[in-house]
Amino acid sequence: MASRETSLRPNSTDFPTRRKLRGHDHSLQSSSRPTSLPPPACLGSAVGHTDSVSATTVAIVSASGAVLGAIAGGLITGLVTVRNTRIQTAAQREGEKEARRDQQSGQHREIRRTAYGEFLNAAIDLQEKCREVLRTPIDTASDTLQAAHACAFVLRRRVNVIVLEGPPKVARAATQYSTAAFNYYDAILAVAQQAAQANSGGAIREFTDDNCRQASTVVAEKNAEFVGAAREVLGGDV
Repeated sequence: MASRETSLRPNSTDFPTRRKLRGHDHSLQSSSRPTSLPPPACLGSAVGHTDSVSATTVAIVSASGAVLGAIAGGLITGLVTVRNTRIQTAAQREGEKEARRDQQSGQHREIRRTAYGEFLNAAIDLQEKCREVLRTPIDTASDTLQAAHACAFVLRRRVNVIVLEGPPKVARAATQYSTAAFNYYDAILAVAQQAAQANSGGAIREFTDDNCRQASTVVAEKNAEFVGAAREVLGGDV
């Protein structure tokens, strides 16, 4: 029993003494104190690196500004070029339209000139045939009267073209001129009929009356009016 108690009693060598523990704690406290760090040796290099980055950033910004400026300048130049091109294209198209209008106007003028000339020739042909009827003896006037009738038919066709082509002023003058020419032709027919009934054998003009002379005067006046209106439209002589 005594031996068991003796074995259970702690041996003094198994536990450190308080002094040893205190010394151990002191060493632990000493080792746990933070040591002062020396100034980093790379601090100067870090500052230099920052300056280098700043210079690089400035260079990049400057280069970017130059690129953006070049792009903006190119866009402005392109827009100005497109605008000028559009203006030139519009002017060219307007010039082409004007040229086409001038060409069409010139073609229409030539068409009118031809129509006016053909009408005028037909009216003059009828007047000349009527005068020829007056100079012809009644017994040989048949062919001359038929030729005058053919001229009257042509004149009716020519005046229709003038009415179609216009303008109204010329169409009105042509209508009045053709009406006067037909009236003169009718007056000549009346005189020829009187000469045939008289059977005198002389020229038909021997039976000319005031109606025939008045019709001749009117047809001459209407001729002058038509020629004046046609010249005004054509800008020159027919």
